[in-house]
Amino acid sequence: MESGVDFIMYDSYPNFAYAMDRPDGGEGDLKDRNSSFNLARTRAISPLFGIMEQQAGPGGWNFRIHQASPKPGQLRLWTMQSVAHGADFVSFFRWRTCSFGTEIYWHGLNDYSNRPNRRLEELSLVKADFEAIKDVAGHPYEAAVGILCDYDNEWDGQKDVWHGPLRNFSTDGWFRSLQKKHIPFDFVDFREETNLKDLEKYELLVYPHAAILTKERVEILTQYVANGGKLVMGCRTGYKDIYGRCPMQPMPGEAAELCGVTVEDFTFLAPGEPMEYVNWNKKRIPAPVFNDVLEPAFGGKAEGFFEGNYYDGKPALVTKNTGKGLAIYFGGCFAEETADAFLEALSIQTPAPWLVLPEGCELAKRGDQYFVLNYKAQSCEITLKKKVTDRLTGNEIEGTYEVAPYGVLVLL
Repeated sequence: MESGVDFIMYDSYPNFAYAMDRPDGGEGDLKDRNSSFNLARTRAISPLFGIMEQQAGPGGWNFRIHQASPKPGQLRLWTMQSVAHGADFVSFFRWRTCSFGTEIYWHGLNDYSNRPNRRLEELSLVKADFEAIKDVAGHPYEAAVGILCDYDNEWDGQKDVWHGPLRNFSTDGWFRSLQKKHIPFDFVDFREETNLKDLEKYELLVYPHAAILTKERVEILTQYVANGGKLVMGCRTGYKDIYGRCPMQPMPGEAAELCGVTVEDFTFLAPGEPMEYVNWNKKRIPAPVFNDVLEPAFGGKAEGFFEGNYYDGKPALVTKNTGKGLAIYFGGCFAEETADAFLEALSIQTPAPWLVLPEGCELAKRGDQYFVLNYKAQSCEITLKKKVTDRLTGNEIEGTYEVAPYGVLVLL
């Protein structure tokens, strides 16, 4: 793909979160904010990207999907969500709503009548926004946390229920934690051409469940840790080779020396079993779905221990220092609360300590500009500990400030 295209395009439809034919929209409490997950995955494939179809109105077909209309402000919010995550081009779906055929309910900026409406009014606000921040184009999304992913494990995990669902569960847990703590992150595609330079810009790398793990990738990760990076790996790591075979060696395979650990035993948590917990860093954190029972090796140190089940008291978390950095192997999946504990223990913080935001707002950073997105239908109060300029209005703001429902700020 890289040799054939200069950039990619993505279709962003946050209103799927409010589809009435799926329980709770299928998106949980983050609703349309979950589109930020998809935009982050898009950015991992190509940091230079655009939006070919940005949702403008309600959507669906006569045989599947029916959605409420976007509320006033959401068209602008969703557009700026795409821009905040790195899009340099946005095209709306669509200018005129189709008056016949399969897509008569995929509403565009214009209704069937082609008369002025509130969506077109909102588009004029977006146009003014783009004029105010047009220099943001070309500036990369800034993040100090990377969640590693790779095609081999994603493809293999589509059918392998022993690790594919684990990755989905854990990436969701990390996403939710990072979002609510206002810590921007990248998905980082681990490809054959990935090198140390691609990774060393991240303070923390999380590789949740790399069932397929090659020697070459471990060598790069070892360099990353030795140079001062922090690496977190979860259960089901390294038990397959690149061909999907399970070598006759102790788990976690190639990661054993890097993480200072071997796997003594392992198990899914069966339906009806209580949640497994780990005592670590003076806290009790969840270790859901699947557990690796660990044994320190190669200089690793057991610092977290299971609580309950037949492996009560056995090591659940092992750390190992290499050079200036730290590798951690965790024998479980990552719920949101689990990821919270790791971020706290590793001192990973928001890049804007001068800005106090409620959980309902997202923080994103492109270059030196900070995007604040309020996904709530209610206004919210934020606190700015220094004077900054809102580039969308040109106003200087400081102290307590009220962000409108579905409101957006771009701070410099």
